[in-house]
Amino acid sequence: ELPPEAHPNGDMVYWALRAIEATNPHTILIEEVADFLKSGAFFILKNVLTRLGYTIDARVIDSLNYGALTSRKRAIIIARTGMPVEWPAEDIFNTRSMGEILDPVETGEWFNETTKPWLFRHWREQEAKNNGFVSPQITADSPSVGTITKRYFAGQGQHPVVKHPTEPDTYRWFSLDEVKRVHGIRGDYYVGDSKTTAGEGIGQGGVVSTMTRLLAANI
Repeated sequence: ELPPEAHPNGDMVYWALRAIEATNPHTILIEEVADFLKSGAFFILKNVLTRLGYTIDARVIDSLNYGALTSRKRAIIIARTGMPVEWPAEDIFNTRSMGEILDPVETGEWFNETTKPWLFRHWREQEAKNNGFVSPQITADSPSVGTITKRYFAGQGQHPVVKHPTEPDTYRWFSLDEVKRVHGIRGDYYVGDSKTTAGEGIGQGGVVSTMTRLLAANI
């Protein structure tokens, strides 16, 4: 029953505004969860930035509409000094595919029902419920992948897997390098020594390629 601002991190807007006031940037780009735009914290942020002389615009976007290979719906807040906020045109036709980011088929730890029976059992149980669940199997021809969450490398049953191109009923999880590529993160960018920690950071962050396009339109 408490408002979202009651969260232990609910004061982050205060610190963000202090940083903005101290640095006085020309352009501000903030990425948040979609429901942030309904919170009191957002309206405090918006009102203070307006009072400081910024033009501010905010909307919920999906990275798929901006050329990304993964779906990620996030609230984007852009503020500029003395100029209107510009939003890049959305991509009408997607000509990309997951084959762009997949590792060679010879790499990776492939598995089947013999080695991971619980996963195949989970898929069948979910499909039997007729709740619309479809085992998220990705091939090189897939145009995109759903949202990769912070718990992806925990290997849970609802997460997408890569389907082997020639061996039936054989799959593997995405590698960390593939997850970085699908989010537009440079291969040499250090995300930590722990795959779990790296996955949590990427899974809670924005899609770099989308953020780059948004910034480029407003610099």
